[in-house]
Amino acid sequence: MPRIIRILSLTALIIVILAVVPWVSDYAEQGRWPSRPIEFFNEVTASAITILLGSLVVFLIYEHHRDIESLLVTDHLTNVYNTRFFSDKLRWVFVASRRTKIRSTLLFIDLDGFKHYNDTFGHVAGNKLLETMGDILLRTTRKFVDWPFRIGGDEFAVLMEFSDRKSAEALSQRLKSRFKKETHGKISLTIGISEIKDFMKDEKQWIEEADAEMYKMKNRNRAAHLQA
Repeated sequence: MPRIIRILSLTALIIVILAVVPWVSDYAEQGRWPSRPIEFFNEVTASAITILLGSLVVFLIYEHHRDIESLLVTDHLTNVYNTRFFSDKLRWVFVASRRTKIRSTLLFIDLDGFKHYNDTFGHVAGNKLLETMGDILLRTTRKFVDWPFRIGGDEFAVLMEFSDRKSAEALSQRLKSRFKKETHGKISLTIGISEIKDFMKDEKQWIEEADAEMYKMKNRNRAAHLQA
């Protein structure tokens, strides 16, 4: 059972006990439950106030935990998931995909020429570009199905849970199109795609293939540019 569930359950139990205390206390003193309307009203009011205040405490605990959890797994600049969560999520999806025999796909994304852009226009402009990339990823991917990450510098990834290569290629095209439109073609994306395969022994091999595919595409684009 997750820790937050245990905390909330214990808190709720304490609240119920506190709400019952006035009734038990009166019974212990008088040997009877409240019978007159005014006595009954007082007990109900006290219990209701206890439950309402307790519910507020439970809500604040839950919200505080959710905010902390979000900070731990989110990249502060781009608002996509961070590299720490990437490792954990990728491991879980790899195991689940192998057991269910349902394919999942990994995209590795690199911002071409980002270093030159950053050096030319400054770090503020560079950070703005990274924020734009994060925003596009959040708007283009499906929540809780596609998982967007910033895995370092100007490198991003999308883990498409239980989705095949065809779906990944469609997402890749949408990302490139939107990024080109929103950055006015100042910089482009290179995306490597790897669908999970039977020969892969662990998620590290999956990462290696996605990374290799990305650099293969980068070299292909560079060669095409030189020929043009």
